[in-house]
Amino acid sequence: MEYTTQIEEKFEETDDGIIRLKEGDYIQIDVKNVNQTIHQMIQNSLYGISGGKVGTISGQHTALVVESTDGGFLRIVEQDT
Repeated sequence: MEYTTQIEEKFEETDDGIIRLKEGDYIQIDVKNVNQTIHQMIQNSLYGISGGKVGTISGQHTALVVESTDGGFLRIVEQDT
């Protein structure tokens, strides 16, 4: 398992900004917006008065590389959660 800082280091070590994956690699990506959008700021000001909750922007994606080609595209099995 590799964490964000390790992956960022790998990106910095490449000449083209691409990390090569191979068959059997499992990928899981979790994202969460930590900065408020203008829309969220407006919602906060409106819902803050009424005590309502404002949603957050987040997502998760997982995939497994099931076929690797030399220099070509990878075929992956994807699962959105």
